[in-house]
Amino acid sequence: SAGTVKELRTAHATYLGSILEKCLLLRRAAKVLEYLISVLSGAVRFGTLLSTLLGDAAESPCSREQQSTDAASAHIQVRLHEIAEVFSKFLQDLKYVHAVGERLVATQLAPYLTDVLLVLDYNRFFELS
Repeated sequence: SAGTVKELRTAHATYLGSILEKCLLLRRAAKVLEYLISVLSGAVRFGTLLSTLLGDAAESPCSREQQSTDAASAHIQVRLHEIAEVFSKFLQDLKYVHAVGERLVATQLAPYLTDVLLVLDYNRFFELS
């Protein structure tokens, strides 16, 4: 509890600094935030591409039969290539965020990232690889 306005302002500034740090909104955390957003965007993009591919495959058999096999195969190849590119970028960004996060947690610079790392490694990918 603050006894003066100055103490109140100092406590409030400290509190806001802590919030900004935990939200990765400080300048020194900008790169981690950028990669974390990229990881999450990549997961959404991957899901969208996969849904589109599965939706294309689930079209009625009549319309599939009307298309040439080569055209259908080329379309699927393009989608699979897109999915592979998105997954590769996702994995690269995920590894970066995990490595940096592990270092920040280990050095106590950002212990609050422990929960973020746990969510990112939900299937124990990093532990097993």
